[in-house]
Amino acid sequence: MVVMMTSMDSAPISFVLFQVPSTSADWAFSFFKTVQSTDAYIWPRTEKDIEGFAADGALFGIRRSDTGELVGLCYVVLNEEETEFEIGGLIVASTAQNFGLGTILTRFAVAHVIANERPWHYKREIISHIHESNNAPRNVFAKSWFTFMGKEIVPEEHAPASMKRNADGKLVGDKFLFPRSAVPALSKWLDEEFDGTLRNGTVIAIELPPAGLDGLRGALREEIQDMAAAE
Repeated sequence: MVVMMTSMDSAPISFVLFQVPSTSADWAFSFFKTVQSTDAYIWPRTEKDIEGFAADGALFGIRRSDTGELVGLCYVVLNEEETEFEIGGLIVASTAQNFGLGTILTRFAVAHVIANERPWHYKREIISHIHESNNAPRNVFAKSWFTFMGKEIVPEEHAPASMKRNADGKLVGDKFLFPRSAVPALSKWLDEEFDGTLRNGTVIAIELPPAGLDGLRGALREEIQDMAAAE
């Protein structure tokens, strides 16, 4: 029997991870802006940015299944040089923390990139940036097999005014890489360990068209086969 988390005498809490459609981009932007406007560690994105991520199928959200409230978000963006897919904008509402939702968003975003973009086939990497003073998401990325690559100073002409500077007045981020060698670990987790149950028995459903969970699992197995063939 699955026991779901409850809050006081309210109904059991459960969640849904989904690919945010273009028709819901304004809703996603409102949620993103509400969090980002008070967090000096988050890179600001415009409404047009969020609309573009949704149109590309690269915007992922988590909502409560009972109320429909959006409680988590992240996106995938290809850099201007078209050499790196960045997992960015990872946020989880304060009311939905400690369930492991950040880890779920991160891992499924990575699986989506591998399944739909075949990054290494096109000599592209999967990366993320974390503000050097932001400790909150580091454990999420460490548990999702990202490795630290180094620090990057954002040129002042590109550094958003809303983001925190260090003592030298610089905006500095730590760069993390999801290595291809970590695909077997992600595949094993999705095949053998993920059953839709989060911490304390809380349930999360996955809605990722068109192929859903089975499509992601199959794509990761294919990537492992490609890795073996290349050795």
